[in-house]
Amino acid sequence: MKKDRNLNRDRFDFATGNIGPMFRSLFFPTLVGMIFNSVLTVIDGIFVGWGVGPEGIAAVNIVAPVFMVITGIGLMFGIISLRYILRNFSQRRAAWMVTNGKE
Repeated sequence: MKKDRNLNRDRFDFATGNIGPMFRSLFFPTLVGMIFNSVLTVIDGIFVGWGVGPEGIAAVNIVAPVFMVITGIGLMFGIISLRYILRNFSQRRAAWMVTNGKE
């Protein structure tokens, strides 16, 4: 027997949900990720400072913002392309369900 999947598992209702709890539940994981990214940059600076010296620290400080911008652009294109792929998939799935009487 095929187990039914719970498709209503997403608890974020952006259309009618309460903004405060949604913001807090999305803010804290994002904050933790940003803190870990900053810690990574600091640790890189420490190790490069011990190994190379002031020139290495200067290089890390120049490359870190460039790295963050490139990461942001990559995430932006990844999220946008995923949105279009999922929208296309859901439209095809809905059309298939209508034509096969699974509505």
